[in-house]
Amino acid sequence: MLTPRDILHMEFRRVWRGYNPSQVDAFLHRIVIEYEALAKENASIKREIEEEDKAPKVDEQKVANLNQAITAQQERVRALQQEETNIRQRIAYFVEQYLELLQVGHTEAKQLTELVRGWQTAAATTDESGLPE
Repeated sequence: MLTPRDILHMEFRRVWRGYNPSQVDAFLHRIVIEYEALAKENASIKREIEEEDKAPKVDEQKVANLNQAITAQQERVRALQQEETNIRQRIAYFVEQYLELLQVGHTEAKQLTELVRGWQTAAATTDESGLPE
């Protein structure tokens, strides 16, 4: 099972100016699955505590163990939520960088297109000797 330490130490392989999106997506998917499992387990533990509260005889040790388990689960959920926030922030940063690169590429492509058109125009106006007509 995924632990907060696993999340904190997870490293994604770098690709061109960012992280590998499929790895990030896969890891976020794992976080969601773990989060859902923890939420279900937390709800189940809470139901058990409620049932124990209704019972005439309360096992104080069991309640203490359940409360400790809930606290541990809540800490894991908080760690997962924080890691998800961190990953989302990193993704946003890399998307911003990617968009900037696209803009630069678009500008450079326009410049190259204009340069090629200039060459084509110059080539069309020269005779076979290479001199302008």
